[in-house]
Amino acid sequence: MAFYIESADRPPKSRLPAEDVPVGTLVVENGSDKVKVAEFADSRFDGVADQPRTGEQIKEYEDVDDPNFDVYEAAEDERVTYSGDEDRARIKVRTAEDNGTDPAPSISDGDIVGIAANGAEYAGRLVEEGYTDSGGTTYGTESTGDFLPVGVAYKDEVSEYDEPVRTEVRYDL
Repeated sequence: MAFYIESADRPPKSRLPAEDVPVGTLVVENGSDKVKVAEFADSRFDGVADQPRTGEQIKEYEDVDDPNFDVYEAAEDERVTYSGDEDRARIKVRTAEDNGTDPAPSISDGDIVGIAANGAEYAGRLVEEGYTDSGGTTYGTESTGDFLPVGVAYKDEVSEYDEPVRTEVRYDL
């Protein structure tokens, strides 16, 4: 079961996906009544894709014979449910994907986390401020301007790819 919105003071929204949207990634409305995975270039996010369960479900998503149980597929017009963009909301967002060369993020409680520029593996996903990729680029320093802060890691420590991190959304960063 997916559970990526821990505490929010607004009701969830939903839209059709403009592209495949993995559950647990940050999304942004694309201006055409659809959502896509948020990227650094968007300079904002509108929430995290969640997959709430309904009362009609009787088995775990993992038990279903669908290899994409945790992805909202654009081709299937699966409505993306998302929320958690308000200040101080607590959401869970996945860390960067493994691209085969860059190191896994290393996030600890209290770290500033956000979206790094320059790589599809960072779209909608978190790295820690000061993350350095395999090419030596460090993201999140004041002078580089290549890091979109999302919030602060809250009580979680993660040093692996594609793992959810509890995050308190903060707009004062």
